[in-house]
Amino acid sequence: MIDVLASIGIEKGKPFAPDEPTAELLNAALVQTHAWLDARYEDFDSFVPDSRWFFPVDMSMARAVVSGFTDSDEYPIDARGLTYYWGFSSVKRAGQNQLYLFSTRDAAGDALDGAGSYRLTVPADVPVSQYWSVTGYNRATHTLIREVSHASRSSLTPDLGVNADGSVDLYLGEQAPTSSQSNWIPTRAGEEFELIFRFYGVQPPVLKKAWSLPDVENLSPAQA
Repeated sequence: MIDVLASIGIEKGKPFAPDEPTAELLNAALVQTHAWLDARYEDFDSFVPDSRWFFPVDMSMARAVVSGFTDSDEYPIDARGLTYYWGFSSVKRAGQNQLYLFSTRDAAGDALDGAGSYRLTVPADVPVSQYWSVTGYNRATHTLIREVSHASRSSLTPDLGVNADGSVDLYLGEQAPTSSQSNWIPTRAGEEFELIFRFYGVQPPVLKKAWSLPDVENLSPAQA
């Protein structure tokens, strides 16, 4: 990448001072690149058939990270850029000790809206040896939702409500359900959000796709 960066004026030890036409061109390229990454992010296959949960890692990227990018026949630069777009880092051993599943849409396929009201029912007996967690993020930035009291709930959350069958109902929205404060993940109106379900000490039923998460259910009143 050193020669490529130098071609647009980015060189070690020198100030980056593009002229106006170059700056306009680079800004337009940034907008185009962001749109391309965003479209690719929404285009990952479901982790299990007909599910809104996905694992946003290109397998070429996973192989390259594990091998230290030593395969001279494969250098997945686009897939690497996509990983850093949503995750800001790479995960060397996803699926060995932990697994992260992402969702940006509800069961009907609609984007998760911070002004809405949702429920995620986590089935009983999640196949983990340690614990599981669900965290809400801003969809546009992939960072934590700002100005909320907390970001996540997990199987370790004190006073987490558990149903008689062992399942757990988590609620997502601006307002906490009256009787389910410990099961609430706050969101913000005016922005879409996404969820990451983390398995710590993930067990074979998840990896073999014999156990799966249901989609997020939209509880908001239907619009006329």
